[in-house]
Amino acid sequence: MKVEILDNTKKKKILSILDQDYGIENIPMLLIKTSKDKIRAYSGDLSREELNDIAKNMHIELIGTQLCTLVDNDQHVRLNFDVMNLPVLKAQISKNILEINEKQKIDLLNGKNLEMPSPFKSPFLVLKLENDFFGIAKNRDSFLQNYLPKEKRMKVN
Repeated sequence: MKVEILDNTKKKKILSILDQDYGIENIPMLLIKTSKDKIRAYSGDLSREELNDIAKNMHIELIGTQLCTLVDNDQHVRLNFDVMNLPVLKAQISKNILEINEKQKIDLLNGKNLEMPSPFKSPFLVLKLENDFFGIAKNRDSFLQNYLPKEKRMKVN
């Protein structure tokens, strides 16, 4: 699998999309494209040159943490569930946030979609419960599709 460490021009393009969709303007990490549409963030001690040298000799597609997935011909991004509450990102997320209540949280944990129209036009919404981001939902206009990873779901009454 080809790994591409994004240069500043490509990083700025990703940041522009993140700003448009979520209000994220700065990510103080290297961005790495590990497949056609997956972007990972790396903040370790290895330099860009050292990562390139390692990538020539072995697979490093799992370095860093998955940040987002490019969608709609690279016009939008879907944030990864696991990075939304990282302090460097959480403080910046300011757009397309939908507050949910306890009943909606239980529905999401049980794997259900939220049967409600979206107040936003963005293809993905950040779901917020009190002070924490709870997940991502795909805006299907008449309902919100649950994008909570299956391994994070559970049966809750």
